[in-house]
Amino acid sequence: MKKDYQRILILSDSHSAEDRVRRLFSEQAAHFDLAVFLGDGLRDLDPDGVMGGIPVYAVKGNCDGFFGDYMNVPTERRLTVGAKNILLTHGHRFDVKYGLEKLALYAAQNGYDVALFGHTHEPIEKHVTVCLDNGEERRVALFNPGSIGAGYGGASFGTLTVRSGQLLFGHGKI
Repeated sequence: MKKDYQRILILSDSHSAEDRVRRLFSEQAAHFDLAVFLGDGLRDLDPDGVMGGIPVYAVKGNCDGFFGDYMNVPTERRLTVGAKNILLTHGHRFDVKYGLEKLALYAAQNGYDVALFGHTHEPIEKHVTVCLDNGEERRVALFNPGSIGAGYGGASFGTLTVRSGQLLFGHGKI
Protein backbone atom coordinates (compact mmCIF):
# COMPACT_ATOMS: atom_id res chain seq x y z
CA MET A 1 0.00 0.00 0.00
CA LYS A 2 1.45 3.34 -1.05
CA LYS A 3 1.45 5.93 1.71
CA ASP A 4 -0.11 9.32 1.05
CA TYR A 5 2.40 11.40 3.02
CA GLN A 6 6.11 12.14 3.26
CA ARG A 7 8.09 12.77 6.45
CA ILE A 8 11.20 14.95 6.42
CA LEU A 9 13.87 15.09 9.13
CA ILE A 10 15.35 18.61 9.33
CA LEU A 11 18.66 19.53 10.92
CA SER A 12 21.11 22.40 10.81
CA ASP A 13 24.16 23.93 12.44
CA SER A 14 25.92 20.85 13.76
CA HIS A 15 29.25 22.71 13.97
CA SER A 16 31.38 19.53 14.39
CA ALA A 17 28.87 17.70 16.63
CA GLU A 18 29.17 14.63 14.41
CA ASP A 19 28.26 12.37 17.34
CA ARG A 20 24.86 14.06 17.72
CA VAL A 21 24.22 13.88 13.97
CA ARG A 22 25.00 10.16 13.89
CA ARG A 23 22.89 9.52 17.01
CA LEU A 24 19.94 11.40 15.53
CA PHE A 25 20.08 9.36 12.32
CA SER A 26 20.50 6.05 14.14
CA GLU A 27 17.51 6.80 16.39
CA GLN A 28 15.20 8.59 13.95
CA ALA A 29 15.95 7.83 10.28
CA ALA A 30 13.64 4.80 10.14
CA HIS A 31 10.67 7.15 10.74
CA PHE A 32 11.47 9.46 7.80
CA ASP A 33 11.55 9.35 4.00
CA LEU A 34 14.35 11.88 3.60
CA ALA A 35 16.40 14.44 5.50
CA VAL A 36 17.57 17.97 4.85
CA PHE A 37 20.67 19.60 6.30
CA LEU A 38 20.61 23.39 6.28
CA GLY A 39 24.32 24.12 6.56
CA ASP A 40 27.19 24.75 8.98
CA GLY A 41 28.56 21.28 9.50
CA LEU A 42 28.67 19.55 6.12
CA ARG A 43 31.73 17.62 7.29
CA ASP A 44 29.50 15.91 9.87
CA LEU A 45 27.50 14.17 7.13
CA ASP A 46 28.39 11.08 5.12
CA PRO A 47 29.74 12.27 1.76
CA ASP A 48 27.53 9.87 -0.23
CA GLY A 49 24.39 11.86 0.63
CA VAL A 50 22.70 8.99 2.51
CA MET A 51 22.54 8.57 6.28
CA GLY A 52 20.55 6.00 8.20
CA GLY A 53 19.31 4.62 4.88
CA ILE A 54 17.56 7.84 3.78
CA PRO A 55 18.72 10.49 1.29
CA VAL A 56 20.05 13.75 2.70
CA TYR A 57 19.65 17.00 0.73
CA ALA A 58 22.16 19.55 1.98
CA VAL A 59 22.97 23.21 1.46
CA LYS A 60 26.10 25.08 2.41
CA GLY A 61 26.18 27.50 5.34
CA ASN A 62 28.46 30.43 5.99
CA CYS A 63 30.85 28.25 8.06
CA ASP A 64 31.16 25.41 5.53
CA GLY A 65 33.87 26.91 3.33
CA PHE A 66 33.61 27.56 -0.35
CA PHE A 67 36.51 25.47 -1.66
CA GLY A 68 37.56 21.84 -1.67
CA ASP A 69 35.06 19.17 -0.69
CA TYR A 70 32.14 21.61 -0.35
CA MET A 71 32.63 23.68 -3.49
CA ASN A 72 29.82 21.94 -5.38
CA VAL A 73 27.28 21.98 -2.54
CA PRO A 74 24.73 24.72 -3.35
CA THR A 75 23.80 27.51 -0.96
CA GLU A 76 20.16 27.07 -1.95
CA ARG A 77 17.99 24.20 -3.21
CA ARG A 78 14.41 23.66 -4.31
CA LEU A 79 12.76 20.50 -3.06
CA THR A 80 9.26 19.54 -4.18
CA VAL A 81 7.32 17.21 -1.88
CA GLY A 82 3.77 16.46 -2.91
CA ALA A 83 2.59 19.73 -4.40
CA LYS A 84 4.67 21.83 -2.00
CA ASN A 85 7.76 23.75 -3.14
CA ILE A 86 10.32 23.94 -0.35
CA LEU A 87 13.29 26.31 -0.20
CA LEU A 88 16.38 24.96 1.55
CA THR A 89 18.82 27.67 2.64
CA HIS A 90 21.11 28.37 5.56
CA GLY A 91 19.65 31.85 5.94
CA HIS A 92 22.74 34.02 6.26
CA ARG A 93 22.19 35.49 2.78
CA PHE A 94 18.79 36.72 4.00
CA ASP A 95 20.05 38.24 7.29
CA VAL A 96 17.70 36.00 9.30
CA LYS A 97 19.39 36.97 12.56
CA TYR A 98 17.85 40.42 12.09
CA GLY A 99 14.37 39.42 10.91
CA LEU A 100 12.58 37.09 8.51
CA GLU A 101 11.16 39.65 6.08
CA LYS A 102 13.82 39.19 3.36
CA LEU A 103 13.49 35.41 3.48
CA ALA A 104 9.68 35.52 3.39
CA LEU A 105 9.66 37.94 0.44
CA TYR A 106 12.21 35.89 -1.52
CA ALA A 107 10.28 32.67 -0.90
CA ALA A 108 6.97 34.24 -1.95
CA GLN A 109 8.44 35.88 -5.07
CA ASN A 110 9.95 32.56 -6.20
CA GLY A 111 6.92 30.32 -5.69
CA TYR A 112 7.94 28.57 -2.47
CA ASP A 113 5.34 27.38 0.01
CA VAL A 114 7.93 26.69 2.71
CA ALA A 115 11.35 28.14 3.56
CA LEU A 116 13.54 25.91 5.74
CA PHE A 117 16.54 27.74 7.18
CA GLY A 118 19.16 27.61 9.93
CA HIS A 119 21.84 30.10 11.04
CA THR A 120 20.07 31.51 14.14
CA HIS A 121 20.36 28.28 16.18
CA GLU A 122 16.85 29.05 17.43
CA PRO A 123 13.80 26.85 16.72
CA ILE A 124 11.27 28.94 14.80
CA GLU A 125 7.94 28.25 13.12
CA LYS A 126 6.05 31.14 11.54
CA HIS A 127 3.38 31.35 8.88
CA VAL A 128 3.25 34.71 7.13
CA THR A 129 1.31 36.33 4.33
CA VAL A 130 3.43 38.32 1.88
CA CYS A 131 1.97 40.95 -0.43
CA LEU A 132 3.79 40.94 -3.77
CA ASP A 133 4.30 43.97 -6.04
CA ASN A 134 1.45 42.83 -8.30
CA GLY A 135 -0.98 42.85 -5.34
CA GLU A 136 -1.07 39.05 -5.05
CA GLU A 137 -0.86 37.66 -1.53
CA ARG A 138 1.15 34.49 -0.88
CA ARG A 139 1.23 32.45 2.31
CA VAL A 140 4.68 31.12 3.27
CA ALA A 141 5.75 28.87 6.16
CA LEU A 142 9.14 29.73 7.69
CA PHE A 143 10.79 27.00 9.75
CA ASN A 144 14.11 26.68 11.57
CA PRO A 145 14.94 23.41 13.37
CA GLY A 146 17.36 25.12 15.74
CA SER A 147 20.87 23.71 16.10
CA ILE A 148 21.72 20.02 16.37
CA GLY A 149 25.15 21.21 17.60
CA ALA A 150 23.88 23.34 20.46
CA GLY A 151 21.25 25.99 20.28
CA TYR A 152 18.99 28.02 22.50
CA GLY A 153 17.59 25.54 24.98
CA GLY A 154 19.86 22.67 23.84
CA ALA A 155 20.44 20.59 20.72
CA SER A 156 17.34 20.35 18.55
CA PHE A 157 16.04 19.14 15.19
CA GLY A 158 12.84 19.55 13.21
CA THR A 159 10.30 17.47 11.35
CA LEU A 160 7.90 18.15 8.52
CA THR A 161 5.08 15.90 7.37
CA VAL A 162 3.46 16.74 4.04
CA ARG A 163 0.10 15.03 3.63
CA SER A 164 -2.69 15.88 1.20
CA GLY A 165 -1.34 19.39 0.72
CA GLN A 166 -1.15 20.02 4.47
CA LEU A 167 2.03 20.82 6.41
CA LEU A 168 2.71 19.59 9.95
CA PHE A 169 5.90 20.88 11.57
CA GLY A 170 7.51 19.71 14.79
CA HIS A 171 10.61 20.29 16.93
CA GLY A 172 12.51 17.66 18.88
CA LYS A 173 15.47 17.56 21.26
CA ILE A 174 18.42 15.24 21.32
